[in-house]
Amino acid sequence: MNLLFRLFWLWIRTRFGKSVGFLDEITTSFIVMPTDLDLLWHVNNGKYFSIMDLGRQDLLLRSPWGVFLKSQGWYLVIASECLRFRQSLHVFQNFQLKTKILGWDDKYFYIGQSFYHDHVVKTHGFVKGRLLKKTGGTVDPAEVFKAMEHNKIQAPVPPKLPDFVHQWMKTEELLRKEAQKTRDL
Repeated sequence: MNLLFRLFWLWIRTRFGKSVGFLDEITTSFIVMPTDLDLLWHVNNGKYFSIMDLGRQDLLLRSPWGVFLKSQGWYLVIASECLRFRQSLHVFQNFQLKTKILGWDDKYFYIGQSFYHDHVVKTHGFVKGRLLKKTGGTVDPAEVFKAMEHNKIQAPVPPKLPDFVHQWMKTEELLRKEAQKTRDL
């Protein structure tokens, strides 16, 4: 339930917050609440993914992406996520979530998200997302940028995807093939 309050507060803050460009990194601030904790009294691993959703929502609300995607009847769904935990976050700590679009390929958008407390990285996360149409079907990045051009919006210059994203995708492909063999995943 506390994520609903956070989402509501995020909507209010972004109405008065600074707008950012398509590829700008944004920072979203939070406080660890008691409902974020697990039995070991640090942020539950699943809660990080939920808070990352809020960071992406903040990016969509503060950048031109949100208005443009909504005008087209498109929305982002997550195809894959990966987290690496370095240090714990504890109750009532302030922390910042930095969110940035890392790039895209012919099918997916890749987003990096990192949790910071006192300028120290606590957790890194990476997300692979796909755009879907409300009317059904998928939207490839090429179609997005073609629609931007059609609407006289300057499309962002595609950044080079970091090497670790390529390695992550190779690992995912291996997992997919293994799952097909075993039919267990």
